[in-house]
Amino acid sequence: MPPKALFHWSKEPLTVFLTNAPRFEVHTQGRAWVIDKISKKKGATSRVTATSLVVFREQAAGLFVRHPLLSWLGWKRIFGQWWSKDLYQDLVWDASDAFQCGRVMVVRRARFADINDPVRLAEQKTKRRRIVAGELAGIPLLVLLVTLAALVNGVFTARINAWLFSLLPDVEESTAQTIRATGLWIAAAAISALAISIYLMKIVRQPNSDGSKWDVEAELKCAMEKADKAQAAEQRRNSSGR
Repeated sequence: MPPKALFHWSKEPLTVFLTNAPRFEVHTQGRAWVIDKISKKKGATSRVTATSLVVFREQAAGLFVRHPLLSWLGWKRIFGQWWSKDLYQDLVWDASDAFQCGRVMVVRRARFADINDPVRLAEQKTKRRRIVAGELAGIPLLVLLVTLAALVNGVFTARINAWLFSLLPDVEESTAQTIRATGLWIAAAAISALAISIYLMKIVRQPNSDGSKWDVEAELKCAMEKADKAQAAEQRRNSSGR
């Protein structure tokens, strides 16, 4: 069950979405990405300078699912990231289902549509293949690092240790110790690099054109109120039509 609202911080201005045929074009592995709380700023894969905020609520929020945990970028789930259910699909909606205040837009209803640009579609498929290839290549590497770390900490019995190192004939004990230590350092470096990247790659709100602070919360409240009024009016029409 998705949250009541999901948020997408965009590097593009709202004018990209505010057309006669509004369209959210996917550019990241063929999916649209959102987060479940406006307060969350960490866990991105790049440093995003947000120019606008697109909010999906009601039926539109149901087009997303939580990022899978058992994947190469599964840590994104911990930071509240969701992605669109359908792969290689843009999101489109009617202009009457979107409500804007300043640089914030709230979308009540949306639907999937095929990517209408063959070049972008090919690019998305290539990016997706690279991620999948990375996941497949990363599995044996992860197993190797875990095994080396276990050896360093004496997790295995002496018999298993002897068997593992028998796979590397003519390796002296000093070399074996170096291999174990190197594995531990590699694992520690990988964890540190991930932590540093998560800290540095965060969402930053771009100030207004006059240099003043972007009051996202006020604009979000305004757009949500417009959407609430539309929802209430729709409910009254449905009730009177029964």
